[in-house]
Amino acid sequence: MVKRYFDVNVFVYFLTESPSFSAKARKWIEETDEIYTAEITYYQRCITMV
Repeated sequence: MVKRYFDVNVFVYFLTESPSFSAKARKWIEETDEIYTAEITYYQRCITMV
């Protein structure tokens, strides 16, 4: 079982399909069984996506 902590940047790269990092972010997320992050990550993502 793979457990990882992800900061907001991994989700931003994944959701915005960043040319430089989207594939790696997707791979990390798909290979992880349990994802941990801070509660603030959701709000940071909302602000970044605006």
